[in-house]
Amino acid sequence: MRIKRKEIIIGLIIILLVTFISLYYFFKNGTVEKELIQINNIKSGQIIKSPLVIKGAVNGGRWAAFEGQVGRVELIRLGESLGMAPLTITSDFMKFPTSFETTLNFDNSKEGNATLVFHNENASGLPEGDETIVIPVKILK
Repeated sequence: MRIKRKEIIIGLIIILLVTFISLYYFFKNGTVEKELIQINNIKSGQIIKSPLVIKGAVNGGRWAAFEGQVGRVELIRLGESLGMAPLTITSDFMKFPTSFETTLNFDNSKEGNATLVFHNENASGLPEGDETIVIPVKILK
């Protein structure tokens, strides 16, 4: 049985298409990012008020523990920071997932749409080591 050149080319094209489609969906869905940090009690669009308790866990990568923290969270509304708090470790930092918790106090008088921005604990201080996760929320008095 002899394989024709045309069949080989078609086979290679199919393999390349499957590879590119798989990579596209992998990066589009942010699979790695979503697995590295989990926010357990805050969802996109959630109504919040101060004080806000935030709980979650990190699973490594650039979201790892350093000096008792895994990062910090900041509440931003219309470009203004309304409050910031450290994400303090509440479990064994040598094992993943590493749990964290914080209480964020902020000015409730500024009702409306806002954003919770989670920053990783970048021990290197280099810009390429920075990671953020953004969750839109609504502030209620």
